[in-house]
Amino acid sequence: MSDVTRVGAAKLLGVHLTQNLSFSQHIDAVGTVCNQRLYLLAQLKCQGLDLSALDSVFNAIIANKILYALPVYYYCLQGHKEMLQRIFKIANRRGFTVREYDLEALAENAQYDLFHNSCSTDHCLNHLYMAN
Repeated sequence: MSDVTRVGAAKLLGVHLTQNLSFSQHIDAVGTVCNQRLYLLAQLKCQGLDLSALDSVFNAIIANKILYALPVYYYCLQGHKEMLQRIFKIANRRGFTVREYDLEALAENAQYDLFHNSCSTDHCLNHLYMAN
C-alpha cells in the first residue's frame, strides 16, 4: 500500500483549492495570468488589430479566465475583487474591449441563473429542493 501525501493546496479543474478553502491563491494566479495577457493584447493592438478582433481575443483569453470560477468571488476578500475589477477597467480604458464589465453584477447574474435553472424539474440539482 502506498502512502498518500497531504498537501496544503491543489489545483482541481483549473481552480486552486487550499486546505482552509481560501480562494486567495486562485485569485492571485488568475490576476497574474490576466495581467500577462493584457500585455499580449497591447502588443496585438500595436500591430494594428482592430477593436472587434481585440474584443474577441479579450473575451477568449481574459474574460473567460476570470469568469470561469465566478461563484468563488463571493467568498474572497474585497481587495481581490477590486484587483479583478481593475483588470476589466484597464482593458476597457486601453481599448481592448467594447463593453465595461462589472464583476459584482456578473456574479449576481450567475448566482441568479444557477438558482433559476436549478428550479427546473429536469435539472440535476432540483431534487435538493424537494428534500423533507
